[in-house]
Amino acid sequence: MYLDKFNYRFVLIVSVAALVFVLFACDKEETLDAPSNITASQGTYMGVVHLNWAAVPNAHYNIERKGTDGNWLDAGYISTPPPFDDYGFNLSDNKIDFGTHYSYRIKSVSSDYDDSQFTNVSNEGWAYVLQPININITNENGEIKLSWSDTNAFVQNIQYLWYEIQEKYLDSDSYHTIHSTDHLNKGNRSQTYSFASNSESDLTAWYRVKASYSYKYKNMDTETNGLCELESNEQTISEGGNGNETSSYQWNSLGSFGSCNNGISFAKTKNYNNVLYTVILDNPSSGNPILYQSDGSSFNNISASYPVALQNSFSDVDFTVMSDTKYMAGVSDSAYVYSYNGTWSSNLASNNFGYNNKPQSISIESNGQDIFTTIYTYNNELVVKKWNHDTVWDDNINIINSNSISNIEMIQLNGQIYLYYLISNSSYNSTLYIKHYDGNSWVSDLEWTRDNLMEVKISGDANNLYFISNSQQPDNWAGSAFKVSSSSTVVDLLTSSEEWIVFPSSLTVNTNGDLMLIYTHIVSASQVNPELAVLKNNLWSKVSGDYTNGVFPANINSTNQDFFFIYGDAQNISASYYPINLKVSSLSEN
Repeated sequence: MYLDKFNYRFVLIVSVAALVFVLFACDKEETLDAPSNITASQGTYMGVVHLNWAAVPNAHYNIERKGTDGNWLDAGYISTPPPFDDYGFNLSDNKIDFGTHYSYRIKSVSSDYDDSQFTNVSNEGWAYVLQPININITNENGEIKLSWSDTNAFVQNIQYLWYEIQEKYLDSDSYHTIHSTDHLNKGNRSQTYSFASNSESDLTAWYRVKASYSYKYKNMDTETNGLCELESNEQTISEGGNGNETSSYQWNSLGSFGSCNNGISFAKTKNYNNVLYTVILDNPSSGNPILYQSDGSSFNNISASYPVALQNSFSDVDFTVMSDTKYMAGVSDSAYVYSYNGTWSSNLASNNFGYNNKPQSISIESNGQDIFTTIYTYNNELVVKKWNHDTVWDDNINIINSNSISNIEMIQLNGQIYLYYLISNSSYNSTLYIKHYDGNSWVSDLEWTRDNLMEVKISGDANNLYFISNSQQPDNWAGSAFKVSSSSTVVDLLTSSEEWIVFPSSLTVNTNGDLMLIYTHIVSASQVNPELAVLKNNLWSKVSGDYTNGVFPANINSTNQDFFFIYGDAQNISASYYPINLKVSSLSEN
């Protein structure tokens, strides 16, 4: 009996030990399979060698790379299924050497299983080698045209790309950028840029194109973006014409107008049916609007017997003319719109257009058939309303709701109404929107973003739409003039050759297609003159004349082929340092 108990205990102990052994044996790690079918890309991915293989269940992966020295280096680790992009981990600067051939091996790893052996060595792989960008440059009739061909734009993993056109004169050691394209999609073929030549006679300039490619790759387990940059070959060309060249016009003084003892800081000039009108405020900070009309030889006050409400203090006003009826709009203690055709109407904008509070700003314009107002409401809505010639302003469109809108203007060009405004994106970055009304809806002409846009003005003819901008940061940028080239792109009309054209403030285009603008000539700390420049046949030149007696505010406008220059009289300055009256001269081409 004792022996039976002993045998029983012995068998029990042996059985338990066997069970423990079996359990231990079952817990021992199995060996993972090695990855198979490993492939390495051969010059088809930018910035990386793209690896792929057949995934192993439950595995993570260690990837090693062999370079030209024959040594294997750790290239990375991923805990996710393939693929893997080798961007150059453990290499110099952690970057792949474009064009260098590498071999790869991979092992499966896990905390639950034994690691596999490394795979067989892959085929050789290498990153895409950037191909040269070849440019061509011509100068025809004063217009420089750059074109280039870029096969790099089609690489598989590119997200987007952009180009910078760079210029350098022979007396300079470095290039500077004169134009940057918007971000373009992979494969975009928009690879031309034209601009007006305007440098010293026979001065030679070098040009090149700098391309930037943003590409996507998998950095270990994380999707990320890389950047490659490439500069094209250089091309040189002789240019002609600069600020030393002048255009001669016949100046004819049309006298002065707008006598205001406190000074004039605001003036706006418009052209309706080749008749010029100018509105001013009779006080620098805010004042009463006074409207003047040109009869061809002088400007005459046509705003006698103003309604009492229009004698309030306005900081800004606008006006339009349709069928000899003048419309004046502004905001003071309320919104006001009055019409005048021999007598003044009552307020056409009673009760602030139906809003609870007065708008922040108002613009008004006509297309010869209807009157439109653009209102920036107290609730930050930018809305357009149309006058039904009775008692009601019909809602035309709600443009946008934003608390960052500025520079809201309307202008009639070639019988169409244009609306333009800025929306601030950050402290110094804004997007410019330009739209026109085609009779049924508002059509976008431009949506374009740039730093330091300010005090934008537009003009144009039947073929071209132009605009100018002053600058929020004068030390960084002096403003410029632009031509709209598409709904999202513009051509900068001023290059480094036109450094004398700074802080433009007004522009116009005559029936010849000549663009004339007012720029700022800083003679000294105490003398700042508005002066004229003209772009004819793609060449800029100064308009010859005596500007010493002119100060801001200043406007330029045109009727048919002639230009009209309106500016403050520097010989009659108020105690607040603003001109007491304005002077006007017509300019006819000799």
